[in-house]
Amino acid sequence: MSVSYTENLTPWGFSWINQIITRIARHEFAKAMRFEEGAAPHIPTANIQKPRLLYIHVPFCEKLCPYCSFNRIVFDEPLCRDYFRGLRKEILLYKERCFDFRGIYVGGGTPTVLIDELEETLALARDCFQIVEISVETNPNHLTETNLTALKRAGVNRFSVGVQSFDNRLLKDMDRYGKVRQRRRDSAIG
Repeated sequence: MSVSYTENLTPWGFSWINQIITRIARHEFAKAMRFEEGAAPHIPTANIQKPRLLYIHVPFCEKLCPYCSFNRIVFDEPLCRDYFRGLRKEILLYKERCFDFRGIYVGGGTPTVLIDELEETLALARDCFQIVEISVETNPNHLTETNLTALKRAGVNRFSVGVQSFDNRLLKDMDRYGKVRQRRRDSAIG
């Protein structure tokens, strides 16, 4: 009988592995981007003209879910607007460096937390690159007619909706029930 390594790990073991992976990822990312206070990040010129996928991370969430291990912070509107302005500057840097993106995946956090900023950022990316596919993560409570209209204008053609369960008891245990309940109430009204 064979037993996999992960079956023998305690919750402490998973935490330890997560910490190691996080530390290595942060170190490698910092090395690659070489950020310095007050200076523009170093982004090399694209040396091979090939289409790439642009990943945009929006780390803001209305509430931090306890099971989520992604880089995220509690939504703060002024900080979030500053962050989106920074993203647009970075998109322009990639354009200047001759990168060619054909697709965009926007993850988070909750990328749809400020729909006007997301729409403006995606519009800039579409102006700068030959984008043919845009995927955006969202939550059920953000699937409103207003948001869907804005995302359609921005060229979004695929959603990844954070539905952890369709079982109300499990949703309550995960503290996600309010997001689904709000969406159901909005749908009933509209």
